[in-house]
Amino acid sequence: MRRNLLQASSGSVVLAVLLILAVVSGCASSETKPLHGPLMVAGFENATGQEGFAFWDPWLSDMMIRDLWQADAPVVWPLVRSLRVRGSAADSSREAVLAAGRDAGAGLILFGQVEGDGDALLLTAELIPTDGSTPPDPFRERVSSPEQLPEAVDRLRDALWSTLAVTPAPGHRAVTDLTTANLEAYGAFVAGEVLLYQQRDLAALEQFQRAADLDLEFAQAHYRRSTARFSALLAGDGPARSWLTLAWAKRENAGERDRLAIEALRAMVFGELQNAKGFYAELGSRFPGDRELAYYQGLTAGRLADARGAEAAFASAVQIDPRWTPGLLALAHTRLMAGDREEALAVARRGLDVNPADPSLLEVAAKLELYMGDLDAAGALLEGGLKGRSDTRLELVQGDLLLLQGDLEGAMSLYARLGSPLSMAATDIYRGRINAALSRLSDLTDLQLAGGNNGLGAISIWFTAMILEANGNPDLAFQQLIKAIPLAPDFPDTMATLGVLAAHEGETTRAAQALASVRAWGEKKEDRLWLRQALLVEGELALAEGDHARGVELLTQGKELAGLRLLGGGLISDIPLMTEALARAYLLQGDLDAASREFTAITEMHGDRLVWPWIWLSAHVHLGELAAREGRMEEAESWAAAVRGYWQEAAGQNQPLVDRALERLRIALPAS
Repeated sequence: MRRNLLQASSGSVVLAVLLILAVVSGCASSETKPLHGPLMVAGFENATGQEGFAFWDPWLSDMMIRDLWQADAPVVWPLVRSLRVRGSAADSSREAVLAAGRDAGAGLILFGQVEGDGDALLLTAELIPTDGSTPPDPFRERVSSPEQLPEAVDRLRDALWSTLAVTPAPGHRAVTDLTTANLEAYGAFVAGEVLLYQQRDLAALEQFQRAADLDLEFAQAHYRRSTARFSALLAGDGPARSWLTLAWAKRENAGERDRLAIEALRAMVFGELQNAKGFYAELGSRFPGDRELAYYQGLTAGRLADARGAEAAFASAVQIDPRWTPGLLALAHTRLMAGDREEALAVARRGLDVNPADPSLLEVAAKLELYMGDLDAAGALLEGGLKGRSDTRLELVQGDLLLLQGDLEGAMSLYARLGSPLSMAATDIYRGRINAALSRLSDLTDLQLAGGNNGLGAISIWFTAMILEANGNPDLAFQQLIKAIPLAPDFPDTMATLGVLAAHEGETTRAAQALASVRAWGEKKEDRLWLRQALLVEGELALAEGDHARGVELLTQGKELAGLRLLGGGLISDIPLMTEALARAYLLQGDLDAASREFTAITEMHGDRLVWPWIWLSAHVHLGELAAREGRMEEAESWAAAVRGYWQEAAGQNQPLVDRALERLRIALPAS
């Protein structure tokens, strides 16, 4: 028998576009020397062609550059690599790298060469500013045998320290050789690395794409265009997965460090999380000090439900580079997953101390202020972030602020101008216009599927299905979910929601089948999301079968795993979903105090009513009924007033979700 939809609301998830891994440029510079900017290294060029030098060539460049990598001074580019061209290297390589450096905004290029000088060997290192200023004189060392090369390299390195005013760091770091016979590809790759360091992911992606097109055997180019696309969060990750697979196929062309990095990222992206964990542990041990590897190690730990490991890895990435936005956002994310919004906000604020104009950090901080109810603080952040510029993400948050301030028309107008149909649909629900929201979502789904964006199409269908179920049409909701599942088979929410909906309708066999599917995917994926989804379905199934104590136990475990995750370019919060399910479980168990506590927690989730307000309003309905049941009529009326304030005008428009909520309040509070 079907229960009241507000009581059984399965779609109470808040879609919070909080943390977007879009990033901006930010290269440090030296204030004491005219030579400044990121330091690009073109490696040592073996001009003699003799086998002895072929052996020493990459070793020499590693010796010089591994200390530069770790140097404690802003002049050094942390992503600098030892680059070696496969086969013979012509003079044109220098011009290609210089041109790439200028295009990417690099400050300095380091070139090195080993050549015969009679019976001796001559080592030369040159620093060439890309801004056209006069370079320092070349650094030269002469040795009589290969055995003397290490000491000569040390002397060259010390000369570089002196010129650049760089403080050497203790220890050494092995650096990877890049291998490509195509000088143009080589130059494009170098430009991409600089752009990636500057956090200009889309521009970097173009350069890595060019490098890969010019040399299909260039494993690192395939790997880097994959990571750049993941960083830019472009819609759908199909191309990035394909490029990563291609990098993996060519991995033997890469040096050991990059080969391990390719193996690790492939394992993580394709769900082989234990393998990925092992690879990243080895990389962290053998090649410490890499912000990106620490970041991916954190992502792997997070998917394995290792919250402490994820937080430690992200904190390490931020320690390596305090300006790096992805690391800062990921660290804030782990704080949110742990339920500590204050500390998440503190991380974002610390990021703004060094990147005051970063739109992603501004968005996170403003969103969190909204979620914590400080509208004035959010407004101040948005005012500063939008001063003198336009940014769609910040303007969308501005629309959310208007919504929470009660300016529904202003919010809707802004969402329409920005072309945000999901936000417009959410605003329709906020105002009680359920049918209008369904119409917008139908148009959005058609648009995404027509453009080949099956993942986003599945998200839109899933959202539609939950609204349909809540609005009294479970049969059509089932049809939508069955349509969405094959579009994105590894998207867990559609299958889990189907199981929850079946449990709500008393179709326990169907719910058990969905649970089995979720568990099967969970065993394959090994991450906390699928475990949380399985606990949700199993808990709802236990409630449907009358085992309320078991339902409370399972849903409590699920709530402990609830948090935020990336979805469709933003984050989705499943905290309200698990909180609402647990509150209903307590109601069925007869623990009214516990149920009231969970429903009250939902009403304090300020920002969670931005996109999915019915869970927020549903909690008010429940609390009004509970207060009236215990004779606390003034309190009951205060809860009811919020629901009526948003939905009273939408009554009687063939919208069961709205009408049922108002009817329940009329029954609980007949005098009002």
